[in-house]
Amino acid sequence: MTRPMQRNSPTVMLAGHVSLDIMPEIATKSQGFESFRPGGLIVVDGYHIVPGGSVINTGLTLDRLGESVCMVVKIGTDLFGRIFQESLADLIQLRDENPSAVFVREDSVSSTSFTIVVSPQGDDRMFLAYPGTNKTFDVTDIPMDEANHAKVFHFGYPPLLERVYQDGGHSLACLFRSLQQNHVITSLDMCMPGKDSDVDWLQFLRTVLPFVDIFAPSLEEVMLMVAPHRYRQLGEGSRPLAMSITEADLVETAESLLQMGAGVVLIKLGAEGLYVRTGRGLNAPSWANRELYTPCFRVREVGTTGAGDATIGGLLYGILRGLEPEGCVKYSVGVGAHSVEAVDATSGIRTWEEVVFRVEHGWERHRPHPAFETWRSYCDIYRGPRDAN
Repeated sequence: MTRPMQRNSPTVMLAGHVSLDIMPEIATKSQGFESFRPGGLIVVDGYHIVPGGSVINTGLTLDRLGESVCMVVKIGTDLFGRIFQESLADLIQLRDENPSAVFVREDSVSSTSFTIVVSPQGDDRMFLAYPGTNKTFDVTDIPMDEANHAKVFHFGYPPLLERVYQDGGHSLACLFRSLQQNHVITSLDMCMPGKDSDVDWLQFLRTVLPFVDIFAPSLEEVMLMVAPHRYRQLGEGSRPLAMSITEADLVETAESLLQMGAGVVLIKLGAEGLYVRTGRGLNAPSWANRELYTPCFRVREVGTTGAGDATIGGLLYGILRGLEPEGCVKYSVGVGAHSVEAVDATSGIRTWEEVVFRVEHGWERHRPHPAFETWRSYCDIYRGPRDAN
């Protein structure tokens, strides 16, 4: 059954993975993952239950920045489904102009997806995920009338959507191709596949990326898909993958994605920043053949869940405002930094004007990754040797 909440013509439509996130608060640094052992007891300081997943995290980020969105969700008719809908309705900002909307698909057979997010202070997070209704979501659940009237269509996390990846990405490619023919900018985010996945992700990308304008994976997942041998080699060390990456690794990975057909490749490096490489770009001269990098801003880190989704939301907002690539990169990282100042993905997000003000008034950044220190820099935006500007 379909039940729309606040129907309107959105600027951005988002579809794909959703989840009810259950987030225990583990504020004591001494209770890191080394404390998790059989028979042990971890005392938490509270909890949060919030709608999450790619669609919600990126969608609510755009909503908080001031954009009109429509989020397509598929949930069950169970208790978690009711909590999901009620919580999401409370989170949406009800603006007089261009209020955001939710397009609900209900599954009376499958249970609502949920994720237990374990995020000790000072540690990266870990997820216990139940796929639920994500296993039955497919592209036919997307309301195409609304999608064709959007300016941007963003799709999130195919590796968690069984019906989307089972056909090798052909249905998703057809969806993106149809939207591009209607002059809709297409955007795709990925996530880490399950360890037992036997999907040929490289072939999946070859099928889908020719119809993707903006491809925004994290470093770990895209290297696992595109360069698995190098991924395993880098992962043998004790440092996070992004700290061990070289300029050559990033260039080779991004170039392979551009050759598959992506217009803009945005690789999220976690705490190490953001790398952007473009080919055909976004049908604007300033977006063609660019190579940019920027480090992250310094913040008091509360939770990293959804920071990458928020960063994508910032990038899409900047593109819709007509910003040059440098501005989009700079402010999107600022949006992501606001995200990690709260335990969940979006409650720390401020308006676009507040983000810009903070970025432009001395917000301190981390040092750049060693791979980019020799690049040309201006206002903490680093231009690579392949940059056309």
